[in-house]
Amino acid sequence: MPTDEYQPLYARYLAMIRKAYPKAKIVALRPFCGAQEAAIKAAVGVCNAGGDSKVYYIDTTGWYNGPLHPDVTGSAALAEKLANTLKAEVLARRTAR
Repeated sequence: MPTDEYQPLYARYLAMIRKAYPKAKIVALRPFCGAQEAAIKAAVGVCNAGGDSKVYYIDTTGWYNGPLHPDVTGSAALAEKLANTLKAEVLARRTAR
């Protein structure tokens, strides 16, 4: 699907999550294969520009280059990387205030 068609759909998806969970932190990851990276990042940017600072885009470039689905060891490594990245991102936003 072209990025200009995907981005509004992803923005609606984020809006649905926000409506269901008004106080939640929402994390949008770059797919490991990079599919629709620009559209996802743009949709998060729209949320942030609209005042929703609890929506995060996490760039996963270079995190995983294995087969389509990681095995248990790969999943554990990815989970650790994500946890560390989330901690750093939240801390950076708190410091920026």
